[in-house]
Amino acid sequence: MLALKSSFKNLAASLLLAVVWAPAQADNVVNQPLDDLRRAASAPLAPNTAVASIAMVFQPDCAWCKKQGKTMRQILNQCGAELNIAIIGYKASYRQLRRELKHFDQSLPALEADRRFLAAVEGVAATPTTLFFDQNGELLLKQRGYIQPAQLFDAADALTQTGCARMVPAV
Repeated sequence: MLALKSSFKNLAASLLLAVVWAPAQADNVVNQPLDDLRRAASAPLAPNTAVASIAMVFQPDCAWCKKQGKTMRQILNQCGAELNIAIIGYKASYRQLRRELKHFDQSLPALEADRRFLAAVEGVAATPTTLFFDQNGELLLKQRGYIQPAQLFDAADALTQTGCARMVPAV
């Protein structure tokens, strides 16, 4: 348990350090239009370009993605104005990804990854993969695997620097 707490603190500290020291990126991935899985349109990962972003990459039949999606929804509900939150489908057809959305809350923005996006984040080895971006759209951290709710809340707090996720109860 002590190692787990240390891991949470290290992730939050890494994110905070990256937010403070991250340089601006000219061609940022958060503004690239991706296909919206909920509407027949395209949308950027970060509709609010003045705040940081957290995105979870998912694929069909990923139980850990569904579990982490619940935490993502809680953070969206608590920090929606201070943080862009989205889920990004990957490794399946548009139709399969749309069907998979029944496992995620309707309020979560859902997009489909394309080749440009995957290249910009240097690929995705497994799902869930959580991507943390600063307010300039630069990728700060790519975390492979399920992230415990407390750790994800700490990361959201580190990105926003407002403590908006501190009040979120555990899933």
